[in-house]
Amino acid sequence: MALLAERGVPVVATVRRAADAEHLAALPGVEPVLCDVRSDDDVARLRAALDERGAGLWGLVNNAGVAQVGHLTGESVQDMHDVFDINVFGV
Repeated sequence: MALLAERGVPVVATVRRAADAEHLAALPGVEPVLCDVRSDDDVARLRAALDERGAGLWGLVNNAGVAQVGHLTGESVQDMHDVFDINVFGV
């Protein structure tokens, strides 16, 4: 991401939490945007914002992913839904 920005490619970096955006905002050429890939509304807002700029989408580096550490039998159904929502459906 930083290499793309250094080479003049506009980079929009999506993050789920505002705290994660702070270090990205310090990188020249990188614009952090809050977007939870599990949320159809967030994704639609992101697409509308990109369309509004007229820049379109040149490329996509998808780095969304989460994991639950531990035995499967110790995880809740909600934990498993969260993992699939981000790792499978969010991409």
